[in-house]
Amino acid sequence: RSEFIGKTNRMSGNMIGRENGCALIRIEGCEEACLARDNPDIEVGDPVLVVLRPEKIELVPEGSHINGYTGLLDGRVSEVIFTGEKSMVFLQSACGDFTVASQNRSCKGVIQAMPGSAVKMGWNAADMLVFPLPGS
Repeated sequence: RSEFIGKTNRMSGNMIGRENGCALIRIEGCEEACLARDNPDIEVGDPVLVVLRPEKIELVPEGSHINGYTGLLDGRVSEVIFTGEKSMVFLQSACGDFTVASQNRSCKGVIQAMPGSAVKMGWNAADMLVFPLPGS
């Protein structure tokens, strides 16, 4: 059994296959499947709990060229809270609400998230963890 300390993005879904050494997951509410770190204890067709930590998600401006992410999702910024060295960015998406921990840097290529702005969230498959859905 795993317990997580701190904020995590948790989603329900189903394991629909395996691809390139990763689990292929369809998250509830999402049209497209995404790749996640494989869990050999989960069979294709099993309901799953998907966990993605806020600091593992990168924000990319809408319309930008996306490169290198195995997971991508459209979102809209609902709130930004400045906490010093980072901002907590709260987003709404078709797959539910997400929290992103974004470093406060002002340099070329780093998005400055503003409430109401459309963004893409990107992450790597190794950062998205998959567990059997509790109670299933």
